[in-house]
Amino acid sequence: MVKDQLNINASLIDKVLENDEAFLKALYKEWRDEFKSWFGRKYQLNDAESSEVYQDTFLQLFRNIKEGKVSELT
Repeated sequence: MVKDQLNINASLIDKVLENDEAFLKALYKEWRDEFKSWFGRKYQLNDAESSEVYQDTFLQLFRNIKEGKVSELT
């Protein structure tokens, strides 16, 4: 299980570095609803606010990967 998770994390970073647009769009959609639901409840945000936080967070993660600030996910 841990090895599989490490492979998934390495693949995610590789896909970001390769600018795999289809993968990034799919990943954005896959994580969006769960994140918005959790974050909105935790911080009492409406849908628009949690959407903005999600988009900002998602973009910053991928900027950090591209800039070499993130090399592995835990």
